[in-house]
Amino acid sequence: DSVYVNSLKNSSLALAIKNQSIDYQWAEVKIFYDQPSKISSSRDKKELNMSQYIAPYFEHAKHEVLIISPYFVPGKVGTKMLCNIHKRGVRISVLTNSLASTDAAVVHAGYLRYRKKLLQCGVELHEANSKVVMRDTQSQEYKMESDDKKQKLGLSRSSLHAKMFVFDRRHTFIGSLNVDPRSIVENTEIGSIIDSTKIGEAVAGALSSNIRHLAYKLTLNSDGDVIWTGYENGQLITFDVEPDTDFMRRLTTQIMRFMPIESQI
Repeated sequence: DSVYVNSLKNSSLALAIKNQSIDYQWAEVKIFYDQPSKISSSRDKKELNMSQYIAPYFEHAKHEVLIISPYFVPGKVGTKMLCNIHKRGVRISVLTNSLASTDAAVVHAGYLRYRKKLLQCGVELHEANSKVVMRDTQSQEYKMESDDKKQKLGLSRSSLHAKMFVFDRRHTFIGSLNVDPRSIVENTEIGSIIDSTKIGEAVAGALSSNIRHLAYKLTLNSDGDVIWTGYENGQLITFDVEPDTDFMRRLTTQIMRFMPIESQI
């Protein structure tokens, strides 16, 4: 009788399943998960971590890697890996929360340490536009390019919450894993990788066709500083500071970036 369960029962997906109007796609799916003993074991026991099984999909990508992660703190190792993958000619595109849309400013502070380096080496960064997400997810859904069915991109209210990776538009990871040290090292997570070009194309197409309206694209100006470009009320607008934030929020976030707590975020 809870609000959550009732909402679930009346969701568009649940109703579509009941009405047998779902167009199922058959595919091989591999399930990966962290062993529970990871929590109490030494961090050197990599065999307990699901990340060791996900990493090869990044390393073997030939054309494109798309990352949707609400919390994105790649660390030095992850930043180097993504830059090296891009050097091989692989497009890397990341969608994460902006400072305005995140529910954890301390995580955003950890992300700031690597943002400029990622942009310098050619990784594409996009940060969710909190105003657009808050308005549009209440009134509309976003089309996937591959068909006429409408699917949401994991956005609710003002925050991004989906965790998805798409490799070469064939393998799609969906799960609980964020790209941050806490998810990779501290938590126990679970996820699945779907081997389907049709599903991979659908997810990648939905992201590509809608991202300029849902998020700010980050670039570096002639002075090497980060700038944000996106749409507000149909108009293209550029910011030279974190969009939709006040001075104090930006200041406290900048201070937090120097705190030695990266393994916990």
